[in-house]
Amino acid sequence: MTEMLFDGNIEVILEPTFVSTPLPVRETLPEAEEFVRPNVYNDTSTVVVVGLGHREAVLIYNANGNGNDGDPVGYNNTQRPDGRHFRTPTFPVLDGSLRVFLRRKNNERELLNGDIDGFVTDNAYGYIILKHPLEPNELLRVEYISPSDENLPRIFIDPEELYEVHGAPSLENPLSLAANMAFANGASRVLAVQPATHDRDPFWADAFAALEKEKGYYLVVVPQENMLSIISLALRHVQTMEQVSYQLERSLMVGEFTTETESLTRDDTEFLQDKRVQFFAPEEAFTVTGGETTVINGLYIAAAAAGFLSAQQPFESLTNKTLLNFTLDPVTNKSRVPPSETTALLDAGVTLVTPLATGGVVKRSITALGAGSSIEIQEPSVVRIRDFLAIQLRELLKPFVGLINTPQVVTDINTATANFLDGQVAAGLLKGYSNVSVVVDDIDPRQVNVEFTATAVVPLLFVHVAFSVVAS
Repeated sequence: MTEMLFDGNIEVILEPTFVSTPLPVRETLPEAEEFVRPNVYNDTSTVVVVGLGHREAVLIYNANGNGNDGDPVGYNNTQRPDGRHFRTPTFPVLDGSLRVFLRRKNNERELLNGDIDGFVTDNAYGYIILKHPLEPNELLRVEYISPSDENLPRIFIDPEELYEVHGAPSLENPLSLAANMAFANGASRVLAVQPATHDRDPFWADAFAALEKEKGYYLVVVPQENMLSIISLALRHVQTMEQVSYQLERSLMVGEFTTETESLTRDDTEFLQDKRVQFFAPEEAFTVTGGETTVINGLYIAAAAAGFLSAQQPFESLTNKTLLNFTLDPVTNKSRVPPSETTALLDAGVTLVTPLATGGVVKRSITALGAGSSIEIQEPSVVRIRDFLAIQLRELLKPFVGLINTPQVVTDINTATANFLDGQVAAGLLKGYSNVSVVVDDIDPRQVNVEFTATAVVPLLFVHVAFSVVAS
């Protein structure tokens, strides 16, 4: 089978036989906006997180609670306010989504704009005016989503910089919480995408469209509404991105969850069966955010796994590896299963994480296609090796595009390909390779066909011990 990429007047083909799917060359697409650009990276070292975040500010606490007049004061001003008038942070309140919360002890409730017990805004000056004075020991908190943050992929290599833009990690801030899980498990780069709010883009179509020109391998989505629909669209996005017209291979990392209205459990993963999906269980874990223990679902375990894998070589398996920044309850969360059920989980394509004193250990890593499929598509590390070869070979052969197609150029492509594969053998990515062929196409002399067969390394999953005992 031949697949082609039309690049202006140039037609380029790259078709290794490592797997059955050809790997065509593509042009490098524009990078995401970056706060810091490292010198070297590749697609497989980047975790993509799509979820709602917000710019958050604690406006003030410990107001005197007995005044109704006075000049509004900043949240960090040492002047004691009158209890009603508060200047918002520097963001405008003329556009975007603004939510105001009042917390007393451990109870928090949202105040409604214009409500008799809520607040009003002075948009001209950026003031929040409470209908009732703030009492002592109460805390006023604001969440703000700016339109300028929406559907704008941004690369972060420092979690604190991400929190400055998208807010602190919490259950109410799934974007930052998932990014926190990835960073805590070794991620060096997170590509964060904040969709529009659910009322304006209920299925995050614009966010996925924004990702179509971005590099980033591990895709994590953390919706709070329309969860199954968004995960389905994320899978469709991943399947689309590997097509010849995009050539942006990705892996979708998802996990179990149950809400009052939706659920995705190990028993209903049929629609996720794809070599580019890893499905993690259990559906419940615990992590600490803001000094408090928080219950999280399997989507955040998937984020932790993505962070771990992004820091490893592509050939590293997640099997028997430890994930951090959460704990599992061995009694209540289905994380311990008898051996008789383990086979059923593997057949269903479930990657089970089991409890440790801190964190969890991956029982066995497997794609959502399950144990009944071939090794090339059930073993995630082999899928990643295939993708890594594609990514690197595209960059390696790109400089040859535009040269006069001479016998020397063909020889140079052959040499470059063989040298690259030798390097992958030396690095431990491949056991070996064979049948490297670089020839000018029979039909189109502007095209050079590169073919080879590569043998990937595979993880050790089973040790069979046989022995006998005798007495003499």
